[in-house]
Amino acid sequence: MNRVTSTLDRVVVVLLGLALLLGGAWVVAWAQGWLPDGWWSPRAFLVGPVPGGWTGADWWSTALLVSGAVLTVLGLVWLVRHFRSDAIEALSLVGDPHGGNLLVEGGALASGAAAALEDGSPDVTKARGVVAERHRRLVVDLTAAIRRDADLQEVGRLCDRVADGVARVTGRSDVACRVRLTVAPRAGRAPRVH
Repeated sequence: MNRVTSTLDRVVVVLLGLALLLGGAWVVAWAQGWLPDGWWSPRAFLVGPVPGGWTGADWWSTALLVSGAVLTVLGLVWLVRHFRSDAIEALSLVGDPHGGNLLVEGGALASGAAAALEDGSPDVTKARGVVAERHRRLVVDLTAAIRRDADLQEVGRLCDRVADGVARVTGRSDVACRVRLTVAPRAGRAPRVH
């Protein structure tokens, strides 16, 4: 998913989640009679073919209370599930022989791997990364922008060296390294010097 799609997804999720949350809270407050009279607090709803509406039935306030609580819980669950981060803050390394506990920050590992990509070839113009859990596996997820005329074989060998370096540094066999290559945007024409 690209950045624009991801941003749009998050905006839509926030709006729908807030609508569910506020709608559920409004229904609960209205069913309990906590709202003052007004256009946003009707006295009755006429729904369906039942003469006089359903609001006169004994079960109506209980049904509204339950549905409002369900809407509120759904809204909260939806918001929490969509904003849960898969990023790993710290990663344990293979321990030292003295029984110590070695940790590396996920951001430091990812930024180091990204810097190795940038410094390894002039064809790589920019790189960034994150350590995340993807399908129950730890992945150093890197994205590198390369020049349009880049030597792809050289860049491929560089990506392999960086992935080997990640495996060597962490000492863990369950950590994978994924590098996505994008083409850098076309640079503007250089100004002429007279």
